[in-house]
Amino acid sequence: MKVTLDFNFPEEREEMEFAVSGYKYFAVIQDVKKYIRTKIKCGELSINERKLLEEIGGLIDKELS
Repeated sequence: MKVTLDFNFPEEREEMEFAVSGYKYFAVIQDVKKYIRTKIKCGELSINERKLLEEIGGLIDKELS
């Protein structure tokens, strides 16, 4: 399968950068999710901190689905 993306340059430069660099953003999101899981599993957190991290992790999962 071959996919071709067309952009009107320079007007759509930002859109092109997002399309080309999407893997970088995804990698950052995965790193944040891993950090959250580790903090929840191993960190000494208050109830409010744990709840907030769980909420943020859930929001990330929801937005990615």
